[in-house]
Amino acid sequence: MKSILLAVLSLFAAATIFAQDTIEGSLSDGDNTREGGYLYDEHNVSVNSPTVIKVGLSSEDFDSYLFVKTPDGMEYSNDDHENSDSYLEVFAEKPGTYTIWASTYNEGSTGNYELTIDKSTKIKVDRSEGRLDPRDSQLPKGEYIDTIKRRINVDGDFSIRLACYGFDGFLVVTSPSGEVWRNDDEGDDYSVSMISDLTAEEGEWTIQITTVEVEAVGAYDLEIITFE
Repeated sequence: MKSILLAVLSLFAAATIFAQDTIEGSLSDGDNTREGGYLYDEHNVSVNSPTVIKVGLSSEDFDSYLFVKTPDGMEYSNDDHENSDSYLEVFAEKPGTYTIWASTYNEGSTGNYELTIDKSTKIKVDRSEGRLDPRDSQLPKGEYIDTIKRRINVDGDFSIRLACYGFDGFLVVTSPSGEVWRNDDEGDDYSVSMISDLTAEEGEWTIQITTVEVEAVGAYDLEIITFE
């Protein structure tokens, strides 16, 4: 029965995925094309509660290019995870349909591919809102900065995500023991910065939100993401 289902999914490019799955598909002349004439197949993932969507695209016939679009229009992409393979992890917080494009990096490329989708990891998101403006402290070059001190009481690993609105943000996280992590852009999205796989520690974490451009201002969401 499962083999029949996979065959049907491969034939219908806009099929909906309801669980962990591996799809064998192919790109050929006559498929959908994105801007520039690059072929793609579309697959949809239904999300009811916050989860991590892990998507991998591999092909022995072409250099893969993977896209994931959220229900509110945000787009994530990757074309170079390992050699010609592509991989994305998207924190799917909002319920709805997440659209996956299995595409190619080179115009006119065709061939078979394997698409893996895993949405089994549930998450909890603790979100707070903030804003950078001229009343904030400034770094030596003129970038505004917010500094947040907080205890993060979680079991296991967690991630910190910064979503900025109207500016290119920069996230700096310092653990209670003094280890420092920095991130500017998460994937190809300049408005999102994220530091993953942080290990829980007793004590106070320091989270700093700043900008790439001097004197840039705007609103942001800071999220502490834990895994259930």
